[in-house]
Amino acid sequence: MVFHGYGDLGIIISAIAKSHGLSVNHNGLKVSVAPDITVKSSQSNDQVPSPQPDPPIHLTSSVRLILDFMGLSMDRWMKGFETVEETFKFAMTSRFFDPCRLHAPSMRTFNKSVQARSMYIDFLVWAQDKPPATSTPKPHQDTAEEALVVFGKKLEWDATAQERYARTWLKSNFNGKIVAEFTGLGWKGVKAVMDDVRSSVGGERALVGMELEQVKSLVLTSQKLLKLDA
Repeated sequence: MVFHGYGDLGIIISAIAKSHGLSVNHNGLKVSVAPDITVKSSQSNDQVPSPQPDPPIHLTSSVRLILDFMGLSMDRWMKGFETVEETFKFAMTSRFFDPCRLHAPSMRTFNKSVQARSMYIDFLVWAQDKPPATSTPKPHQDTAEEALVVFGKKLEWDATAQERYARTWLKSNFNGKIVAEFTGLGWKGVKAVMDDVRSSVGGERALVGMELEQVKSLVLTSQKLLKLDA
């Protein structure tokens, strides 16, 4: 397995991938940051940023496919490396290689254990004066979106991102605390009002993306119809 041979080569490859918003380890390749795509609210054509993946989206467990995507040769890896510098040069052939990204602040939290890995640290020093790959994508979101498309996970991402956005919106904008503040009711009254609002709009998902004042208006209308006084 590429992540368990040739010293810290696996950590080096993982660091290069992470610098572009991907996660690579013995379990496979995953998207660990949100790509630069948007999701649509239910109430308008407004587009909002895609939420962060939680958990990360798994793309593949195939070492060959992972290396191919990163621009690394599986055949070259299988031939082996006689020196540490050969492994460094191999890692440098990745289309995502960019020494500047490996020194980005986010990389310092990559994995505390790498601080004790001398080969990985030596690679960072060795790579400092090396040029980045000519085809290196700029924003890491571009790589994440490309990976989703290449591995056939874009539709899955869109569905889970939309679901995650809806849950987050409802948790923040249509909850018992907010409805209690609008109405002054206790928990039983709040529940009755929330149930009535859901029924009136055809389900709470229809609320997603509404202005808070619209939500408040619906809540107060339901309270009035139910004849519930604070």
